[in-house]
Amino acid sequence: MTPDTLMRVSPIPRMALNLEEAGQATDLCSKTVGKLISDGRLRCVMVGTRRLIPIVEIQRWLDREAAQSSEQVAAMRAGRDAETGSRHREPQSSEQGADA
Repeated sequence: MTPDTLMRVSPIPRMALNLEEAGQATDLCSKTVGKLISDGRLRCVMVGTRRLIPIVEIQRWLDREAAQSSEQVAAMRAGRDAETGSRHREPQSSEQGADA
């Protein structure tokens, strides 16, 4: 059963998902979800031996990952722009040195 199906079948909104459902909701395998929990990157609630991941925690994790990805992309672009800018400056400085 997919999370989308669960939402349609149950009149009570889901507050938490098990590992498999969290994996389906994020398009990750349940082992990856378990690793995120083990690494402390995704919070869960233990109920006996079951690990339940609150939907709000999945959203927080996704928000953090999106922000981190945006920062990495910006840093890569800044590095590329700086590298490209320095390549363009080298010939200009040698030309300026020839004019002086």
